[in-house]
This record gives sequence, structure tokens and C-alpha cells, in this order.
Amino acid sequence: MPLSAEELADCRLIGIGGGAAEYWRRAQAPGLTPGGLPVPAGSGVNTLQEGLSLVAADRGAMLLCRSTADYHGRRDSLTFVPVQGLPDSELGLVRHRLRPSAQAEAFARAVGEATGTAA
Repeated sequence: MPLSAEELADCRLIGIGGGAAEYWRRAQAPGLTPGGLPVPAGSGVNTLQEGLSLVAADRGAMLLCRSTADYHGRRDSLTFVPVQGLPDSELGLVRHRLRPSAQAEAFARAVGEATGTAA
């Protein structure tokens, strides 16, 4: 059953430590819900594995994009719950403009075919 974004006020969100940009920190662990309720801050981590370990130890929760949550959903100690009311997350392929590799081109074509978008 999904959570509403306002229910994040009841969660201690594990954030990103280190040299991450502020906009990325806010996206991963916002300080307020969209309605203005404060969201408790959890520990800051430097890697996804650190964060998942803290979640498994019941030290907080994390916001992940769906593809990352699906990939790590094999763990018995974690539950992935959709959150409604947050901005959609989008991923994009970044590659060298003038010299893309054959692998990057093949990946871009496969993603474009799978999503029905131009690569």
C-alpha cells in the first residue's frame, strides 16, 4: 500500500553525506513534506549500500527511484513502498557528445526501443 508524501513526516529519512550537491540531498531526504510538515533527518551516508544497511538495521528510511528499489528489492529485511505526491523521478543517459562508445549507442537504442522514445 503506497504512502502519501505527507506521511514522510513520520519517517526518519537517511540522507546523502559527503560532497553531494544540495539539490540532490533535498531530493533524497527533503526537510519538509509538500504540505510543509517537517521530515526528521536520519544519518547521512556516502554509499547506497551504507544507506540500505541502516534501513535494514531500522535506523531510518530512504527514498529511491523505482528502478533502484526494484533492483535492491531482493533483500528479505527491506520493504519497498511507493510514495505518492512527490515529483516524478527521471533518469537519463549521459554520454560524450562527439565520441559516444558503441556500448553507449547500443544502450541508448535499447532504452529508446523499450520506452518508445528517441535515443
